[in-house]
Amino acid sequence: MIEVTPQTVSSWLSRNTFDLDRIYSKCEGISAHWLLTGEGEMMKADKAVVRLQADDNASSNVINIPVLNLDSRGGFLSNDVVEPEYVINYIPFSRSTAQQGDVVINVFGDSMSPKFPNGSLILIRKVELWREFLELNNPYVIDIKDGRRLLKVVQRADDATQYMLCSYNPAYEPQPIPKTIIRGVYRVLMTVRQEGV
Repeated sequence: MIEVTPQTVSSWLSRNTFDLDRIYSKCEGISAHWLLTGEGEMMKADKAVVRLQADDNASSNVINIPVLNLDSRGGFLSNDVVEPEYVINYIPFSRSTAQQGDVVINVFGDSMSPKFPNGSLILIRKVELWREFLELNNPYVIDIKDGRRLLKVVQRADDATQYMLCSYNPAYEPQPIPKTIIRGVYRVLMTVRQEGV
């Protein structure tokens, strides 16, 4: 019914998480509060009431940003988690800090320590026009066409068809990357705590 593989469900169970958006989208007429807590009425309230509550949330100064099951690596090793991505949690942020479309992912490895230590969470935002202009010498998550995600400081390379990817940890050498294998670029906005910002 929710159109996921048994392996995905097994992963949810082992991580004690699930894709809230996917499950809720299949529960027409069911109250989200009841589905999550078992409290209150099982069926949704009148649509006008639901719409009013959504409007109240839209004017709120808080936005819930999804935490994805993806990680970013400092090196060129394979990422453990591959597509499809799914939401494992939400973290509330102030609207002055985050916006719709931002996501939170995990950092794996020590090449970006001490600023982004292994296991930390980072808030990232897609850079839409990165091919036209990218503010260099800042940390980004580079989404490579083969599915890997690299967390690095992006610098200018001698070859204009490449970027130089650098680590904060001096034990790791800078590495060139051809621009042609980059699928997307995400600016790292901050390291976040589980309770949000």
